[in-house]
This record gives sequence, structure tokens and C-alpha cells, in this order.
Amino acid sequence: MTVDKRLPPSVESYNAVIMLAARGKDSAPEAIRLAKQMLEVGRDANGKPALRPNRETYLALLEAYKRLGDVRGARWALTRLATVGENGRSEIDTWALRHVFQTYGVYRPPFRKELANIKPKANPSKETQHMDDENDLHLATLYLPRGGNNDRILPQTSQSVIAEVDALFDRVVQAKQSQAKQSESGTVEGLFARVENLYAVAESYISAYFRHSSLPQTISKARAIHTLLDVDWSPNMIRMCLQHCAFNSKGTPTAQAIQFSDELWAIWIKHVTEVEHLPGRWISTEPGTPASRASLPVATLKPVVISKIWAAYIHLKTRSVLAHDGRKLYEYLMPHQSWRIRLGNGPC
Repeated sequence: MTVDKRLPPSVESYNAVIMLAARGKDSAPEAIRLAKQMLEVGRDANGKPALRPNRETYLALLEAYKRLGDVRGARWALTRLATVGENGRSEIDTWALRHVFQTYGVYRPPFRKELANIKPKANPSKETQHMDDENDLHLATLYLPRGGNNDRILPQTSQSVIAEVDALFDRVVQAKQSQAKQSESGTVEGLFARVENLYAVAESYISAYFRHSSLPQTISKARAIHTLLDVDWSPNMIRMCLQHCAFNSKGTPTAQAIQFSDELWAIWIKHVTEVEHLPGRWISTEPGTPASRASLPVATLKPVVISKIWAAYIHLKTRSVLAHDGRKLYEYLMPHQSWRIRLGNGPC
């Protein structure tokens, strides 16, 4: 475009290409390279770029960092979003936080205790111990608002990852609670003022637990989130938890996993019963564009979600009952045959 047609590049054209490249893991590094190239276009004598990144640029970069599991890059982009708006206003929204939490879910800590030969110190000072504990427990509370801490050490263990996402999510919840009080007086300001769907953020937040925490801790955290936010379980959250219980363990599922899955299945059946008679709640195909997905009602049941919920629960039941008696699986499936007929080809 810039060579053959001699058209000057624009921020919008760069954003479009960066977002396109960011949606694939193999092309995500190219998106980051294009963003660096964008900053080098037309710098003036003071070193300021002619094309300044905006909110869409950093959201596209967060998409790329999520694909790569690049926590350092996600921290940097989130910090930039905190001041990229007009008059230094924060542009952190629901999608930005979802990308950040999903980046932690993809991230793999480099440190493995079984490969490290660590010699204990003879007389560690209390001051050093305090600094190490503070670094592990409060890492995320420092790098968000006003920069300067993006180069801090990355989480070296899964426990450090969980501590970091906990601190970030707690800060978002506290900010939204303060925002609710501000809205009563007619003024809404703050770092997370643009975050409208906190439950969608919570879905991405719990995905970090799926990768870095044990099943009992994940179950406890999922229940605590719904108690804290006082919301019902969404089909997508049910799908995520069922898949985690069904596919992320070897051998026969634990009694806790089976009990939790049975609770989720009961919630799912109740949800389907409540919305199946409503118009427009069943769609034959998955929406292909962000605009079409945004126009869907909140309670719309998507075929891909339905299929994955059924597949995960049947898989878990198969692994749990075949160890005792194959007939139990047949007895379990028969009462639910009507669901397959009623839901059509999509769910099953």
C-alpha cells in the first residue's frame, strides 16, 4: 500500500493489520513487529512518532501477547491503556482485562523446583524474608496504575501466578465497588471505569486457576466468585468448569470432581429449561463476526457451548462409571435421550 499505491500509512490501517496478525499464534510476533515499526514512522526532532498508538493498538497487542503467553508484554500494554485516553483517561475495559487474565492462563512459569539445586542460606535476615514474601504476594498491585514496574521479575512458580492474578482481580472488584458509590453521586471515574461486564472478566480470571492451581482450589474459587458477585452460573462458565473436571486429570475422576460436575449439570439443566421456550434463544450456527456476536441476547445458547458441555459431562461420567459397571453408563444416558431430539443436531 505504501510502496505500490504511495498511500501514507495511518493509525487505523496499522491497527487493522496488527489485529489480523495478532489472532494467530504463529503470526503474533509479526503483530508486535508491526507495532514497533508503527512507532518508527515519521519521528520528529524530539523523537515523537507521527503515528501514536491508541486504544485499539494496545488491545490488538494484548491479543498477540495472549497468544504467546507474554506476561511482561501484557503488563506493559495494560499500563499504557491506563493513560492512553483523552487527558490521560484510562481506556482499560472488559476486553483488555480478559486478555490479560487469559495471558496468565497461557503463561508457563520457567522455574521448576525439581531441576533447581538450591542451597539454603546459613542465616537469612528477617528483612530479606519480608521482601521475598512481599514480592510474591503483592506483585500485581504495583505495576497497574502508573508504570515504572513493568520490568519486575516474572512469576517463577504457579503459586506466584495465582498470587498475581488474585491481587489484580481483587483490585478490579474494589474499584468497581467504589465506582458503584460514585455513580450514586453522578460522577464515575477511576482506572476501571470502562469495565462494564465484571462477570466476563471473572470467567477469564478463573481460566488462570485452571492452568496454575489444583482442582479443589479452583472449585473453591469458582464458588467464591459467584458468591462475591451474586450472579448465576453462565453457560460458558459451566462449560469451562466441566471441561476442566473432565479432561485435566488422569485416571478415575475424584469424588470432589464428580460432585462438582453433578452440581453444574443440575444448574445447566435448570438453565436450559428456563430459556428453551423463549424466542431467539437457539441459534443454528455460530456468529462469525464480533458485531453479530455482540448483538446476541445474553441468554442465547450457542451450539458450540452446548456441545462442549454435553461432551465434557459424558466424558467424565464415562471415566467414572466404566470402572465399576458399564450398565450404569447406559442407565445414565437413557433418561436424557429426549434432550438430543429436542436440541437438534447442534448440541450432540
